[in-house]
Amino acid sequence: MNEYIFSPKNEKTPGEIEEEISQYFLLKVEYESAKWMFNEFDSLFILGAKVSNKTMQKYLDQLIELEEEQVFLHTLKRCCFVLLNNWKTIRNYEYCEKLITFLNGVKNNIVIPKNKIDEIRIRWIIKFIKSDDFENMKNFAIGGSPNFAKHIQSVPSSQIKTNINKTEYVSYLSHKYNEKFIEKYALKAQEFKQKSLGAPYASIKSDLYNYLFDGIETHEIFDLIKEKVYEDIDNYYEDEQDKLWDINLALRTFNKILDKITISKEKSPSTVFMCLITQGNLSLWVNILIKIVLVVPDSTKYLDHCISSLIDYYRQASTFDFDWLINMLSSIKRYTTVEVYSIHKQILKKQKTIDN
Repeated sequence: MNEYIFSPKNEKTPGEIEEEISQYFLLKVEYESAKWMFNEFDSLFILGAKVSNKTMQKYLDQLIELEEEQVFLHTLKRCCFVLLNNWKTIRNYEYCEKLITFLNGVKNNIVIPKNKIDEIRIRWIIKFIKSDDFENMKNFAIGGSPNFAKHIQSVPSSQIKTNINKTEYVSYLSHKYNEKFIEKYALKAQEFKQKSLGAPYASIKSDLYNYLFDGIETHEIFDLIKEKVYEDIDNYYEDEQDKLWDINLALRTFNKILDKITISKEKSPSTVFMCLITQGNLSLWVNILIKIVLVVPDSTKYLDHCISSLIDYYRQASTFDFDWLINMLSSIKRYTTVEVYSIHKQILKKQKTIDN
């Protein structure tokens, strides 16, 4: 086999490299043994050597040389989900646990990097191991549905092809989440605020969860996401459980929920967001965003920041592949932070007139 040599002719974009490596794992996992796949993963992502396909190693090294940390980490996550989803489907839980334990131990690995590329590779992987995304991956590996990751493994971060016009999408949102919908949840938001104001923080968490997921359709992936969000809410500010619910605590709580469902601390899309976007259905996401704005209108500032960060991430990851998603996110940002806010104000004004 001839050694792969970089040249303008065979050099690929970061997005194409992600797709090549992910498809390589998808293909191999169908007929190679779990042991072989585990060793290939170790060789490619951790050791950077002894990979059976030298081209894959060259591709990954190229991402590092180009300082494409976000694409590298997304490729790592996709390949992990390819392995975990396949092994869970065939009930090979031993290797699911082995992969997670192996990654968990990388930070204590005594292997000394041979060069700068190895040093950067290990640093990025350790950063991933310390992230919320890895915690979510661990949760998936030890429980939940095998379908949770099937779309993440099969849909690249830069190749969901859909033509979306901003104006048309805003019109779609206005139709789906119309004034009647907003008025309904504005009333529910008011009921929640009246019930929770002055109540101990610990006592309102269940009501908060029920409000956010009220009317959400039953779906295997949605149900798993709801479960994970509920676990997070239950653990928020454990040292303030007896504190009385007020606007400050509400704003902090909803901002943490926005982090969970939009973008991680590492400034890459959160696992929840990736699951929903690769499903091709953001209805749950938009639904929750609107409900947050209706309870705490001031959350629009942080929501604007979170969606803008997502847009920046996808804009930097590719100059053209993500146009459809950037347009969609821009539309959602405008609708949830401007139009919903405005409609809500009109509803409150109308209600105040009726009360008087």
